[in-house]
Amino acid sequence: MPEKREEQHDGHGTHDGREAEWEEEVTAVRVRADAAPGETAVIRLIGMLPADWVCGQRVEEDRIWLRVHSAGGAGTDVVRERLAAALRDSSLPGWRVQDPGPPGPVSRA
Repeated sequence: MPEKREEQHDGHGTHDGREAEWEEEVTAVRVRADAAPGETAVIRLIGMLPADWVCGQRVEEDRIWLRVHSAGGAGTDVVRERLAAALRDSSLPGWRVQDPGPPGPVSRA
């Protein structure tokens, strides 16, 4: 009989303790004052994502940084679209994916 392994998820790696290779890092921002705070919104958001995705997060009241690894290698575009779709759900009014912005600091010279 195979040995049973205890799996844990610490928010920084895969369920079996290996370090995850994050496919995408997305920032969500609260755009309405009456929207749920970040601590509540992140629970709702992660609950709407596929069960085989591993997520790491950092949360503030008005901002959520979410790192995602999809077990099937869904790819960056699919990950961003699924997150954007989840944020359009009626349980998360007032939250939006923040545009990535320019790739580096902007020179004002």
